[in-house]
Amino acid sequence: MENVSTFVILTAPHARCTATSHSNHSCDFAALSAANELSKALDSVGIESIVLAGDINRETTDLNRAVARYTTDFRESLRMEVRLRSRKHEIIVLDVHSYPQSSKWGTYPIVFLYAGGRVPQWADSMGMAISNELRKPITILDNLGQINDIQDEMHSLGIRAILLEFNESNPRDVLLRITRSITQSLGRLASV
Repeated sequence: MENVSTFVILTAPHARCTATSHSNHSCDFAALSAANELSKALDSVGIESIVLAGDINRETTDLNRAVARYTTDFRESLRMEVRLRSRKHEIIVLDVHSYPQSSKWGTYPIVFLYAGGRVPQWADSMGMAISNELRKPITILDNLGQINDIQDEMHSLGIRAILLEFNESNPRDVLLRITRSITQSLGRLASV
């Protein structure tokens, strides 16, 4: 395949909230907003993207677990997009989540979670770009085992994937600086 462009699939599996979500954090309150901002930023620099939002609350079925892989429309939609887009593009999946400031990562604006061994250079570079932009450290955790099934499935298909956890307390300007850094980093990757 010559002149292959990058296509980014942004998943937000825990986007569906319910009346009880605030008491048990059964949805990621900032994930869909972060995914949409990231998609706009990517599109603005010519990197095509799509956002896939989870349609089932995590209390019913966690769409990022193996049990959901072959039993949900959300995961089937992800596989369909990968099949369709990989004909003309190199695919990158950014699995977008969010966490409350009260969590163990509360002081970080974003946390990268990588399942699949050592964090690859492209993801490490993206993390460094964010850290440099914010002049703050971020956390990158690797070798997570089988708890991030979207990543696991994508890796089994030869697709680059990483999970991004956004702090739900990030002010809008911080969110935009993070999305700009990710976009610039993926833009450099796409031009290689």
